[in-house]
Amino acid sequence: MPAPDPVRLRAAVDAVLTAARAGDTAALLALLDPAAVLRADRSAVRGGVRPAHGAPAVARVLAARAAAARPILVDGAPALVADPDALYVFTAPAGPITSIDVLADPPHLACHALTT
Repeated sequence: MPAPDPVRLRAAVDAVLTAARAGDTAALLALLDPAAVLRADRSAVRGGVRPAHGAPAVARVLAARAAAARPILVDGAPALVADPDALYVFTAPAGPITSIDVLADPPHLACHALTT
């Protein structure tokens, strides 16, 4: 698997944030691999985030949940943080976004270096 390009990943995360804030699900779909998945840990699920499979379902979750997010770096990689303290960590190894992990469990959060 190719190493992720941090510049391209930053552009993709910024584009997700812009599209989510505009409610533009078509733009979100264009950023996602057709087989994209969104995974959520237990705390994220308790906070209302539902796992999703396939670009349309993932785009709907992002449109509903990421609009109020803000950019952050997670272990040096571009990501989003949304209240209440949920990290949206993106994987896009060589093209569109293939997965998003939503982390809200305190032990998961404690394992990562977060910078704004």
